[in-house]
Order: sequence, then structure tokens, then C-alpha cells
Amino acid sequence: MSVPSSSKNTATGVTSVRKVVSSSVNIAEAFNQHFASVFSGDTEEPRPQLPTISCPVLQDISLSPCEVAAALRSLDGSKATGPDEISARLLKETAEQIAPSLTLLYNKSLETGVFPDEWKLANIVPIHKKDNKDHVENYRPISLLSIISKILERCVLIRLRDHLLLMLDRAQHGFIPGKSCVTQLVEVIDYIGSLLDSGKQTDVIYLDMSKAFDKVQHSLILDKLRQYNISGNLLNWFTSYLRGRRQRVTVLGATSKERKVTSGVPQGSILGPMLFLLYVNDLPKTVNTSKVACFADDTKILKQVDNLQDTAGLQNDIISLNAACHKSHKTSDKEENAWLRSESCSPKSPEKAAGLDNIPPRLLKDSANVIARPLTKIINVSLEQGTVPDDFKLAKDKKTETVLFGTNANLSKVTNHELSIDGFSLKRVTDYCYLGMTLNAKLSWHSHVDHVAMKVGSRIGMLRRLWNNLTPNAAETVYKSFIRPLMEYGDSIWTCCGEQNKGRLEILQKRAVRVISRYPRSDDAMQSLRWDSLESRGDVHVLKLVTNVF
Repeated sequence: MSVPSSSKNTATGVTSVRKVVSSSVNIAEAFNQHFASVFSGDTEEPRPQLPTISCPVLQDISLSPCEVAAALRSLDGSKATGPDEISARLLKETAEQIAPSLTLLYNKSLETGVFPDEWKLANIVPIHKKDNKDHVENYRPISLLSIISKILERCVLIRLRDHLLLMLDRAQHGFIPGKSCVTQLVEVIDYIGSLLDSGKQTDVIYLDMSKAFDKVQHSLILDKLRQYNISGNLLNWFTSYLRGRRQRVTVLGATSKERKVTSGVPQGSILGPMLFLLYVNDLPKTVNTSKVACFADDTKILKQVDNLQDTAGLQNDIISLNAACHKSHKTSDKEENAWLRSESCSPKSPEKAAGLDNIPPRLLKDSANVIARPLTKIINVSLEQGTVPDDFKLAKDKKTETVLFGTNANLSKVTNHELSIDGFSLKRVTDYCYLGMTLNAKLSWHSHVDHVAMKVGSRIGMLRRLWNNLTPNAAETVYKSFIRPLMEYGDSIWTCCGEQNKGRLEILQKRAVRVISRYPRSDDAMQSLRWDSLESRGDVHVLKLVTNVF
């Protein structure tokens, strides 16, 4: 699959490492270089063996034609093809005929512990995220893998999930059946709301592990699999599955050369999310006095804070969690040397300024072979101790922020309430958008409704401009697919947002129904389309949530 040259998602010229490239091939290479730059290498240094969890052994998997056929039938026929260009629709429509042959192939792979090399290649399509389209860093990679390989992954995932599900930390809500963004938000908001009702305040630290899915070392994932009693042929299969992967970028009709994928869970894969959950499963246990809530790599630390002693306990939990994250990723001489030789230290960029230590990047590059080993030792000692030398404390993740929830009276009493990571004070904000929902310090829903109303109003205006080119049925489909979900996301949580906020959203729906039906009165339009009010639909969503949770 390739992005056509007329695509609005990709610029026809991009800037990569201060170089402007315009040919399709060079653009593809620039994207691939950028996307591959986040990978790390496995350290060759020995690590202590992780203690084995007391659980059954899982070492062999054998699939049946019925399992494979069921996985084939569940395919979405519109999914894009991978490097082998075998379509999901073809596989879905021939499920019964090809299932026996695929079962033989899959079982041979599992018995020998070998994942075919042809299935380790990913086609990467750059999708624009935000800001300037001419800069490669403003794009996210979408990975397209062989659909046949993903069928095998889906079958293995069912067995792996059955083996691990009861051992995954209860704080984790990502990629787990029966849990979702909404269940995570319910748990967090219930905790904060209960304390607010008691006149207490809650400090919430929002953490995000930068590029965590891409940076996790393969050897660490395999160590975690061993820890959970996965061994034998299946462990060999996972080793083969993770290692030797490659990627290439397809954009503007051109394809880049292949680059090695040296770390991370395979993007776009079926097994990747579960392997990542296994990797981070022990992190909540490092926190002693606070509550932890996780959605994949998004982590929150929550704690009731009434005095400086509570603040100190929260700070210690931040340090413990930060140290645990650092200890799970040690750099090697080779990796550090490669970083020193990267384009960011290129002598072609003399304007690259030195840091506060006045050490110029060019000096580091020119002396890379000499200083790599001692510098690596310094960094690894730092990671083992969970601290960063004072001279190194020059950066902080922009996504790490904190909100103190409480009433005006309680918040005004809080003093000397500063929290930090690696010596940098965390930014305190009054609003934070988490998992698509805007939460403010008073746990009111005005900020969230403001944000939703602005987006919905803009999309209704777009729908009005497109109306002459749409049939009424098509216009209704656009509304139900791209506009109403914005107003209903998580509505089972904020159903108590107040009559004024509810009224604002109902007015927006009435505006949309008049646009679609061309009725002058919204009541007549609602009846003609047989739409329920947002409040009525929200009540149904509450009942569904309660049924699913309890």
C-alpha cells in the first residue's frame, strides 16, 4: 500500500535533520530514518534472572482448523494489505477452504519455534499528526503487516491471554477484555470524587513513558516471558517472532530501503500490546503509598494529600516508579556510541549549541570511540540508583504534569506542595486531557463540555457546507459516525454534568438534525429521523456500563 501523491496526509517535500528533500525516494528514506531513530539495541551485559511466578507452564501450542477458520471469518475485509499484498477480503471469503492448509503452516511454525522471515517485514505509512507537514517528526508511523501472520498471532494471543490474564495487575486497563478507557476513567474519577465528597484533596500525577512501545528491549520481553513460565518451543517461537524484524516506508509512490527494527514490540501486530502489558506489569508494585492506574504506557499516580507528610510519600512513590522505569532499560556501549555518532551531533550543523556544561556536540562526536565506554558506565550507574547526576538534569517529559483536585477552600490551604522528577519541578495545571476526557481541578465538567462543544460545532458547520453533495442518509451517517460520538464518549461518567452543560449539547444535536432534515423546527426534525435525546441515550450507556462492570 502506498500513499498517492495527491494525498493530503503527506507533504511533497519534507525536512529531515535540517535537510530539505523533495524526491519521493529521498522522502521515503527520510521518514524511515526518522522512524528507526527511536529504536534502542539490546545490551549484551548479563542481567540477574527474574524470579519465576508460581503458575502453570506454557511451552507448546497446537492449533485446530476450526480456530484458524474462526479467526479468518472475523477479519475486517476492508483492512489494508501488508507487504505480501494478500487481502483480508480474500482470506475472509475463502476461510473454510484455506483453514486446513494454514493450520499445518502455523503448527509447523510453533513446533519448530521459527517465525517466518517473510512475515517480519512491515510496510510503514506516515500519517500526519499536527503542525508543519514539512517536518518528519510531525508524522506517526502506521505499520502494515502480513494479514496471514496476524491470523497466527491472533490464535496465539488467545492462549497467551488465557495464561496471563489473572496475573496482570488490576491497575491495568489497556488491551484487556472487559476493560477500556471508560472503565479506567470510572475508577479514577470515582476515587477522586469520593475524596472530594469527604472534603479531601487528591494529587494526580500524569506520566507517559516516552516511545515506550518502540524502546523496550527484546531480551527484557523474553525475560518476562520466562518469568511467567513460558518456555520450550513457545519461548523459542517468541524469540524468533521478536528478532530479525525489518521495516520500510511506502509514501508518494516510492518505497525506502529496509531498516532493522532492533527494539520494541512489533507495531501494528496482534501480540505486541499483550507483550507490552507483560513488560510493565510489575511497575505498579513499586509504588507504596499511592494508588496507581494504568492504560498501557499511560500511568497515573493518585494520592490523598492533606499535609507535607503526604506530599513526601507521593514524592517517594514518583522516585520509586521512575527508578523502576530506568532500571528496565540499560544502555550498551554500542548504543551510546551510535547516539554520539547521530546526525544531531553532526559537524555540518555548527549552530547546534552546547548545553549548560558548555560541551559542544562536535567534540562528543569526534571523541565517540574514546568516551563511549566510560560514559555508558556513568549512565548505567545512574539508572541502577534511580537518580540522574545534577549536571544531566536538563530535560523533562512534556506529558508529565500534575493536577491537585479539591474545593477552592481546600486548595487554598495547600502550601509547599512541589513535586519533581529527576530534579525538575512538575508542571501543575488546572485542566488535563486524559484518554480523551478533560478533567479540571474541581472535577466539574465545564472544561470538557467546552472542548467537546467547540469540536462538534466546527464539524456541524462542515456538514452544512457539504450538505448539497450528500444524500439525507449519507448526511445522517456522517453525523452518527463523526459528530455524535464526540458528545457521547464517556457520557456514562459525566451524566451528572449539570443541566446547563447537557442543554448545550442537546442544542448542538438539534442544530445538526435541522441541517440534515432541512426541517425549520428541531422537534419535527427529531421525530422525522426518530432520534432520541442525548440524555436518553446517555441513560442507556450508564446501564450498559453497570452491566459490563458488575
